[in-house]
Amino acid sequence: MVSGPATISGSTATLTGAGTVVLQAIQVAAGNYTTGTQTASFTVATESQTITFTAPASPVTYGVSPITLLATASSGLPVTFSVVSGPASISGNTLTITGVGTVEVAADQTGAADYAAAKEVTHNIVVKQ
Repeated sequence: MVSGPATISGSTATLTGAGTVVLQAIQVAAGNYTTGTQTASFTVATESQTITFTAPASPVTYGVSPITLLATASSGLPVTFSVVSGPASISGNTLTITGVGTVEVAADQTGAADYAAAKEVTHNIVVKQ
C-alpha cells in the first residue's frame, strides 16, 4: 500500500514528487505465524532551484527600443519579471524605458508543488539622456 507522491512496482518504491509518502509492508500468515504489518512514512522535501538572469546592457540611452529580458529557472518553470524601481514598465519579458535614471528589474520564480521558490535575481540599468 502506498499513499503520497510515489509508486510501487514489486519491491521498488519510486518517488514522484514532494510530500508525505506512506509505505506499508504485509507478511501474510504462514504456518505458526500470524500476519505481520509494518508501516513507515517520510517526507520528501521540495527541490531547490536557481535563476540565471542575463544582465541587460547598461548604460542605455533614453528613447532606446524596448529591451528583451532573458532568464531561466533551473527547474524549467517560467520566470516572471518586474520593475522594482525606476522609470520603466514591463509586459512579459519586454522592458520599456520611460525616463532617465536607474531602473532595477527583478526575475522571480515562485515555485510549484515540487519546487521551492527561487531566490530573486535583480539587475540595474542606467538610463542616460
